[in-house]
Parts: sequence; C-alpha cells; structure tokens
Amino acid sequence: MAYEHILVEKRDPGVGVITLNRPEKMNALNRRMADELLAALNEWRDDAEIRAVVLTGAGRGFCAGADLSGEGSVGAFNATDTSALPDTAQRPRWPLGNWVRHLNEFPRPIIAAVNGACVGAGLGLAAACDMRVAAASARFSAIFVKRGLSLDFGTSYFLPRLIGQGRALEIACTGRMVGAEEAERIGLANRVVPDEQVLDEAVKLAQDVAEAGPLAVEFSKKAVLASLGNDLERQLFFESYAQEVCRYSEDAKEGIQAFLEKRAPAFKGQ
Repeated sequence: MAYEHILVEKRDPGVGVITLNRPEKMNALNRRMADELLAALNEWRDDAEIRAVVLTGAGRGFCAGADLSGEGSVGAFNATDTSALPDTAQRPRWPLGNWVRHLNEFPRPIIAAVNGACVGAGLGLAAACDMRVAAASARFSAIFVKRGLSLDFGTSYFLPRLIGQGRALEIACTGRMVGAEEAERIGLANRVVPDEQVLDEAVKLAQDVAEAGPLAVEFSKKAVLASLGNDLERQLFFESYAQEVCRYSEDAKEGIQAFLEKRAPAFKGQ
C-alpha cells in the first residue's frame, strides 16, 4: 500500500517506526491517515522481524486531534447515511476508536514518542500505546469538552487505567493542558527527555524490547492487558498457560543455553 499521510521505516534490530506525516496540520487525524495506520499495523502483525513499534509525529506535534474540516475529515469516519433514523444519538456507526483498538491489540509493544501537542484523538492514540516517551515540550489534553464534545478515541477507557479515576475526570472535564513533567508524575508518560532525543530514546527502548524473547514479550503484554479484566484466580491461570507455552519454546531453550554459556541469546520467536 502506498502511504500518503504516514511514513513507515524498519530499523535494526527488530524495530518498526511509524510517523504521522501531516506536519502542516500538526498531524491531525483524518480518515486516510487512520486507514494507513491500520494497514501498516496489519502488515507488521505477522512480520517476525518487527518485535516492537514506535509511533511518532512529524514536525512540531505528535497529533493535534481529529481533523474537523475538509474531505476525509473526522466527519467522514462514519459515512453511512443514517439520516432516516429518528434519534441521532442512537444511530449505529463504526466507533471512532476502532483504530486505537488495533494499537492496543497489536501483539508486540508499541511505544509512543510524543513530541509537542498530543490532544484529543492524539491523546487517544498515545494512550492506546503500551509506553510513552515524552519530549520536554510535550503537551497532553483531552480537549473534547472545549469543542462541546464528549470523550472519544478510547480516552475514557485508557485514561482511568493509566492515571486513576479522579485525575482522568479532572483532565476530561476541564480539557486543560498537562505538561510533560506532570504527565510523567501522574503516570501518563513513562519518561521525559529533551526534545531532540525523544525519537532516539523511544527507539532505544523499543530495541531493548526487541532484544528480549519475542514469545515471552508477546505473552507478557497479553498478561498485563488481561489482568485489567481478570480476578486473581483467572490471572494466575493465564500466567500458567503463558508460562507453559514459553517454557517449551525454542526461545526458552536458547535463553537458558545462552545464560550458561555467558553470551547474548539469539531469539527467533519460536
């Protein structure tokens, strides 16, 4: 697929980088960009060479939210004509958050390298990632209420899980900006680095992930996400299942052998 609004790059060892590429619009998310992001993730889902992904934005911002104007804008995300239905609030539609769901469900970790503005739909994209490295200039906001809109793009799901209910409600109901230092303090960002280092730091973190056993990383992500909906008993059963799969893998044999031979393991994801 030829990409118009994203850039896609493979970096050794095992890291894929996706760059939202509408810098003249502060990478505002439109239908084409969302479709391309989904296509890139689908392409890499079964690519054994990609063991971690970095998502960032070109230019001065990560993503300034959904594009509210022009052809292919956020209004075009749900193009099905439902004008004959009596109640607008009840009209069926494909959720705007469908695209962030694919980030959350991607089998390997996705790391957001957040530069500049990360608001609205952009906040949803970053929050759907598994880790977030923020530039010192990064600014986060669930700006929806300032446009007369409710939370969308998965922000009502991810924010309480990342920063707790009280902080999530404050950010959601005021639409205020959260700076990088506060984002790190409250758990919205994993770390804050100088602006010029944000992509390099995110890639380095992704490379650290890529050096670990791929099966173990994949099951570790699944386990953490599953824990959000499981009680302890179910979670322990899931851990046992995952450990059994990993235990008898070629990667586990290689990991143990490498430890005994005092060398770096050469994992193959098998």
